[in-house]
Amino acid sequence: PSLQMQELVTGPSETRMAQLSDGTIVYLAPNSTLRVKPTPGVRETWLDGRAFFGVAKHGQDWPFLVRTDRGVVHVLGTRFEVATEEERLRLVVVDGTVDLATGGEKVQLHSGEMSLARPDSQAVVVQVENVEELLEWMGASLVFENTSLEKAAREIESRYGATIEVRGEELGRRTTSGGFTDRSFDEIISIICRVTS
Repeated sequence: PSLQMQELVTGPSETRMAQLSDGTIVYLAPNSTLRVKPTPGVRETWLDGRAFFGVAKHGQDWPFLVRTDRGVVHVLGTRFEVATEEERLRLVVVDGTVDLATGGEKVQLHSGEMSLARPDSQAVVVQVENVEELLEWMGASLVFENTSLEKAAREIESRYGATIEVRGEELGRRTTSGGFTDRSFDEIISIICRVTS
C-alpha cells in the first residue's frame, strides 16, 4: 500500500487542513508545502515549512515518514508538529512516540516532549510543560487521531477557555478522530457527542 500523490501548498496568510488517502489529517501552517508521492510499503511525505499531523495507525508494517531537508520523522500513529525554520527542525509530540533522525543521529520522543535539531549538533529532547503553548499558531483548529475523549476535552478547554466534564471513566476512554477548523465550541462539542455516542 502507499499514499496517493498529492501536493498541499499555503500562502503567506493561509492555513489548510486536509485528509490524506490513509486517513491521516494534516494541518498546514502559512508558507508551507507538503508533497506526497506513492512509495510502496511506506507512507512518505516531504515537508517544507510547518504542519501538525494526526497520523492514522496502520500497524508496524506501514510506517509514516515526514522528510525535511533537516531530518526525518518516523511514526506509526500519533499526533505531532514538525517545523523547519532557518537551519533547524523542531518536533513537538502531543501523543505517542516518534523517532527523529538527523545527521546520522537518532532520538526518540514521547508525549509532551520536544526536540530542536540543527545540522551541526545532536538533537536534544526536552520535556514540555504546556504543549498547547507551542501550538498557538493553530488558533482554534484541532486535530484528533484515536484521541481519548478525556484528552480531547482538555485540549478543547485550552483552546476555547471553557470547562468540559466527561462523566465516567468508560466514556473518558472512548476515542475520537477528526479535524476541526473554523468551528465554534458548540459545533465541535455537538459533533464529538454525535460520533461517540
